[in-house]
Amino acid sequence: MQAVLDMQKTLTPERVDRIWVDADLSVYRVAGGIWAFFDKVNELTVMDIEQVKQRYKRLRPFQANKAVNTPPDIAAAAQSPAYPSEHATFGIETALFLSLMVPERKRDLIARGWEYGEQRIAIGVAYPSDCQGGQIVAAAMAALLLQDPEFNAEFEVAKAEIRNGLGLAQ
Repeated sequence: MQAVLDMQKTLTPERVDRIWVDADLSVYRVAGGIWAFFDKVNELTVMDIEQVKQRYKRLRPFQANKAVNTPPDIAAAAQSPAYPSEHATFGIETALFLSLMVPERKRDLIARGWEYGEQRIAIGVAYPSDCQGGQIVAAAMAALLLQDPEFNAEFEVAKAEIRNGLGLAQ
């Protein structure tokens, strides 16, 4: 709880604006305009996340402590349990796959994926451990998906498409 309250002290109107835009679970928010590959990754992961959320049913910081200042529109959109953070899972999982596709940008991609989840702490809808749980789920799901030959084939097509679109060598 203290981490949430401390992070809220540093919120700027600009960061709140960016957080609100990041409320949309979309690869387009994490990395720009890409395609259906990441929609599939998200779809496969969300089913598992929802089961875990329902098992733990963890209240969000703004639900547990009235000192947490979450804008009403974001609070209204964040009614599922907090753990694990779906946003942190999505941000890191997307960043992991993108960094495998474009290793030249790995550092920036991972930093953005991390920030994407961390925004949820700053706005009072997740605890740091919710994000950490989401990051663990992301790493595990990425590893599992990459073991599937059919998924790997789709990954390679998406990788070639993004590298070609960025003008990078295959």
